[in-house]
Amino acid sequence: EDEGGRTGEGAILMERKKRVWLDCDPGHDDAMAIILAAYCYRAARPSSCHDGYRGINLIGVSTVCGNQTVEKTTDNALRMLNLINRNDVPVHKGADKPLTRPRRNCPEIHGESGL
Repeated sequence: EDEGGRTGEGAILMERKKRVWLDCDPGHDDAMAIILAAYCYRAARPSSCHDGYRGINLIGVSTVCGNQTVEKTTDNALRMLNLINRNDVPVHKGADKPLTRPRRNCPEIHGESGL
C-alpha cells in the first residue's frame, strides 16, 4: 500500500513517481500546470524521465496572491482540480500578500477571477 492508500498495481505505479508540490497563483498559466501535473502520472512512459522516475505524483497545491487575491487563486486551484476529477489533491491557501513589495493584482490583465 502506498501513502495514498492505493494497493496493488496502482500503488506500484505511484511508487515510481517523483513527488511534486505546486506553489502557484492560479491564473490560466498555473491552471494548465495543475492539469498537466495532475495527469502526468497517467501518461508517463518508462523512458520519459532520465532519473529513474515515471512521471510525477502531484501531492499538493498551495496558492498565493499574484494574478488575483489569494482567495480567488485558491478557488481557481480547487475549481481546476474538481474539473479534472482530482479532488484527492489537497489545496492549501498561502500568503495573501508579497513578502517584500506591496500587493498588486491586475484584473484588467488576468480577469476578475484570475482566469
